[in-house]
Amino acid sequence: MPGISGIIDTVGSLADRDSLRRGCELVHELEGIRLHHVSATTADCVIVLTSTGLQRPPSDCLTVDNSRGTRLVLHGEIFNERDLRSLAGEAVRAGDPLGAVLLCLFGKFGAGFIQRVNGEFTIAILQEREGRLLVFSDHLASKPFYYATRGTALVFGSEKKSILPLLGHAASLDPVGLLQVFVHSHNVGQRTFIREISSQPPASVLEYDHGRLRLTRYTGIPAARGLPTSTGSLIEAWCEQLAGATQRRLDGKTRVALSLSGGLDSRAVAAAIPATCAL
Repeated sequence: MPGISGIIDTVGSLADRDSLRRGCELVHELEGIRLHHVSATTADCVIVLTSTGLQRPPSDCLTVDNSRGTRLVLHGEIFNERDLRSLAGEAVRAGDPLGAVLLCLFGKFGAGFIQRVNGEFTIAILQEREGRLLVFSDHLASKPFYYATRGTALVFGSEKKSILPLLGHAASLDPVGLLQVFVHSHNVGQRTFIREISSQPPASVLEYDHGRLRLTRYTGIPAARGLPTSTGSLIEAWCEQLAGATQRRLDGKTRVALSLSGGLDSRAVAAAIPATCAL
């Protein structure tokens, strides 16, 4: 499936980076489906983003700022691009790709820029000169991101299978993680059913800095204050939230596809599309 994968080691060394890059591409290959690969490769890091033709062009997915030695990889969608461009101001031009806008805001606000971003995404920012990799998840971790360590290296990917070939040793089963899958149909917290592989939680920043890992949360679950108390008022408030979220999702798009089941959920989303929305 489309996604992100890679490895970074700023303490040791990465041998044969071309083979590592090709391996990251092959793990996402699907028979009969044409995929596009873009990569950010340095002496210490290989990041590969695999996408389909339905997603953003590579110029938006991979942005390089040579003056700062910084690379940004975007996997997913940003819903408030217009607001972010306004926030960046004259530092970016109208024709600049979204990645350049995100890098501009990162330079302006540091890691705190992510609190201003609305979407479904994994954003990886590689600071080559500092030997640092930052990975940001959205507030729901809509795009899964997994990681493991191999000595001083960090191996990562949007699928567990993209990590296993790069581990360099056999993986082992986590019985508790496997039990979670049977009981809940998914894992809880950072645990997976593979002992060596962890999952990045929602609204978090994973930082790799010269072999050291740090995981921080940039926001918590908002408190439910000031909600309506009657059933009718709650329904109206929910409808307003759904309509607003739908409009943000459609901003700047010319085509819409609902890939849900056709049941109540997808019909509710279709009904929430504002009549004034030009498609």
